[in-house]
Amino acid sequence: MWFFAILAVLSIAAWCISARWTVGYKGRSFKGSAGLQSGNVYYWRLTEVAAGEGQPPDTQWEWQWVRRETPMSWWWGYFFAPNPGGVAVVWFPIWMIALGNAAGAAACRGLLLWLDRCDRRGCCHGCGYPSTGLPAAAVCPECGRDA
Repeated sequence: MWFFAILAVLSIAAWCISARWTVGYKGRSFKGSAGLQSGNVYYWRLTEVAAGEGQPPDTQWEWQWVRRETPMSWWWGYFFAPNPGGVAVVWFPIWMIALGNAAGAAACRGLLLWLDRCDRRGCCHGCGYPSTGLPAAAVCPECGRDA
């Protein structure tokens, strides 16, 4: 439960950062980039790199942190330009990731509450009705199962 809750909080923080900034890593040797921008997680790369355009291995990745210049995007998508030297881009909204993590946290919490209700001593395993004061072989007055 806490794992999903922490991921949801981190996702919301990432969304807030990406609303104002573009943050990510920019690759030089393979001509690509991955990061946060306009409320999305994105990945892009050039489809073909011309011979001799790669950078030396010591400058393979570069950190980037710049002000956002594009409008907010609220849905997932992709773009592919098949021409030589074209680009392939995939983006996914962070709010969907945060919503999924929040739903996972709520589902885990609900499961824990349900398991706790079922495991209480002296209660009916069908409905959770307290069976204190009932004879040992009696049925539950709520659901009719063996108490």
